[in-house]
Amino acid sequence: MQKTVLGVVTTVALAVAALAGCGDDDDASTTTAGSTATTTVTSAASSSDDTDGTGSSVSAADATEADYLAAIERSLSTGDGLTTSSEQAECMAPKWLDTVGIDRLKEHAIAPSQIGDDVNDDGSALSDLGLTSDEGNALYDAFDECDVDIQQKFVDFVTEGQSAEVVTCVADALTPDLLRRLMVSSIVEAQPDDELQAEFEAAVGPCDELGQASTTTAA
Repeated sequence: MQKTVLGVVTTVALAVAALAGCGDDDDASTTTAGSTATTTVTSAASSSDDTDGTGSSVSAADATEADYLAAIERSLSTGDGLTTSSEQAECMAPKWLDTVGIDRLKEHAIAPSQIGDDVNDDGSALSDLGLTSDEGNALYDAFDECDVDIQQKFVDFVTEGQSAEVVTCVADALTPDLLRRLMVSSIVEAQPDDELQAEFEAAVGPCDELGQASTTTAA
């Protein structure tokens, strides 16, 4: 069954709530609640050794700054979702790590291998770390500071396979301000509050209808 535009946009926004959640998405699990499909974009599990240089066998207690930086870079630059180039990931990783803080990661016992992994209930999500709104905005700002057009990447990803009309609709509906608030809320609180969710659904709803209409017509 083809996912609706609204469902896909919600999926991508919530995926950012996973630490360095723009990473690998070689696997996915889907749960349907009512009429909304919530898909958790996951990453490939880390190998049992550290041959890839990501610190996959290093514990939180023993992890160094280099281990965490390598893990964040890998997660941001690999996979098929909202990924960055390796140069952009190299630029973003220290900004993300400076904002989150190595001490905070260690206090939450988050090993490098858990960054961008395929486990979503192990306490390693950004929303589990007690980030402030300012810190959430700092993480979001890192995209622009490292020349990542997150708005365009977001639109391109969620409208893949859709008509040009739907692409334009989503691009117009997801204003920079709305996308920022949606993503930051997902980072800090795991999901938008009811008011922001309603605003988001009102904005993207017409695009969802366009996508479903075009699917019905094609069928």
